[in-house]
Amino acid sequence: MNAAQNMANSGRQIESLIRLCDKIAFCLISFMMLTVVIGVLSRLLFDLTGGEINLVLPGTIELVSYAMLLMVFTSMPRALLNGPVKVEILVAKLPTPINRFLALLWNLLLAIVFAIIAYLLGKNSLSMLDRGDVTPDLGVPMYLIYGASALCCITIVIVCFWLTLFPHTNHTENEK
Repeated sequence: MNAAQNMANSGRQIESLIRLCDKIAFCLISFMMLTVVIGVLSRLLFDLTGGEINLVLPGTIELVSYAMLLMVFTSMPRALLNGPVKVEILVAKLPTPINRFLALLWNLLLAIVFAIIAYLLGKNSLSMLDRGDVTPDLGVPMYLIYGASALCCITIVIVCFWLTLFPHTNHTENEK
């Protein structure tokens, strides 16, 4: 395989990984919205019946907060691929080589930061597994939440390294 084929093949693999993250993020945000709607309606029914009908789900705040954490992490690879927010006034004035260097530096720094976060989350996940820590309301094992977050961070690191090797930002628009 030549370099162009390697890039195309890795691009397809990264894109499928990002699409998987997109689907997970979509499911999580849908779950969050459904949980909030059910929580609000069940509390409304409870209030309207003077407490006679109690369909209030326990742990809805806990569910939504952990789902939001995972949704943010699973959304990050798409955000990285589409490019983070830039200060266009400054970036547009810089020459293309400097923009390329800044994009490379940004992706490397993000990869390092998320690798550290993944390591810390993984380490805490193992500690929580040993201790048997669970969430306060629902008793969900905490190591599952921390482990899933660590996996999300590893995915972000992979995307950052891939973007470092194969940049996707169009810097030619700055030359006009």
